[in-house]
Amino acid sequence: MKEREVQQQGCAVDGRPPRERLRRAVRASTFEDWRMRARVKSSDRATTAPIRESAMAGGWQVDDMVIHRIVEDQRGERPFDFFFPDAPRELLAPHRGWFDAQGLDPANGNLLMSYHAYVVRTPRHNVLIDSCIGKGKNLPMAPSWHKRTDNRWMEEFAATGLKVEDVDYVLCTHLHADHVGWNTILVNGAWVSTFPNARHLMVDEEYLFTGDWVRQHADDMSVIAQSRRAAWEQSILPIVDAGRVDFVEATHVLDDYFRLIPTPGHTPGHVAVGAGRDRDRAVFTGDLIYSPIQMQLPGMRMILDADQALAVDTRRAFLESYAETDTLICTMHFPAPSAGYLRRWRDGYRLDFVEPGICTGRHATASFA
Repeated sequence: MKEREVQQQGCAVDGRPPRERLRRAVRASTFEDWRMRARVKSSDRATTAPIRESAMAGGWQVDDMVIHRIVEDQRGERPFDFFFPDAPRELLAPHRGWFDAQGLDPANGNLLMSYHAYVVRTPRHNVLIDSCIGKGKNLPMAPSWHKRTDNRWMEEFAATGLKVEDVDYVLCTHLHADHVGWNTILVNGAWVSTFPNARHLMVDEEYLFTGDWVRQHADDMSVIAQSRRAAWEQSILPIVDAGRVDFVEATHVLDDYFRLIPTPGHTPGHVAVGAGRDRDRAVFTGDLIYSPIQMQLPGMRMILDADQALAVDTRRAFLESYAETDTLICTMHFPAPSAGYLRRWRDGYRLDFVEPGICTGRHATASFA
């Protein structure tokens, strides 16, 4: 599908531009409304088969799904103030004990970030959610991203027992460089799809926004602009040109296991991904929340959010919706183990982290001071 066709389809639903549809959705509806509307009729369900027990090693078993976390890197590369320059010190002071232990790199005091993807195995499909940084990509905005040569991500992917040919879908929560990198690999001087049998699902609004941003910053030589242009040219356009992408709306339902949840703010077309047969037994947050401190202080703005006020609204709505539920919250940048159950705590929330294993919704392994 060409970009002009995406643009036309993006306004075809109700006459409003996609961004306005998403803004209205997040402000007018609860996430429970979205979950209810996303349910698939029983007549639409495919016949399913159980997952082999051997496939469950090393992942979270949630009902009849297995979730694997595929790590590319974890480090503290930038100071806390880079991401949260406006955070008042007096606001942070009461949280220093638990947050220093959970959210800062003990080696240098920088914000500790994990870069990982998730593979979800259901009886029907193998689905990759985001694809991290990638190998050999021109990403100077972070030294650890730039032209990586290691194979850690691919080795961890192989440890799940899957081959790249086994991936049925790649779902992109958004199109920033550290979420699309392994979409492609370099073969004989050309960027080609890493997952030859997979369809890539991209939200139409997100694709149009990303392309517009790249064109508007064509002469910008900042490291951020260089990195986003490279991600567009090396990790996004090659699979679009190869016809591997399906452009969808932010409320798209893949099957009775996967549904997109509009979570705009970090980017206009940002989505979270709900997983589970007919209901959200796990949710993959993308970058609607970046660090554990934002669970306790959801109003804390992050500099990389395109619309910081909308990102705050989205984050608060998400946290309120999933607090005290049995939904496994799978974050994209929290340090290991990165997933857990959302609980109310003090005046905000916390994530009770869960190590891989069988999940019942009652785990609580985190320690808070």
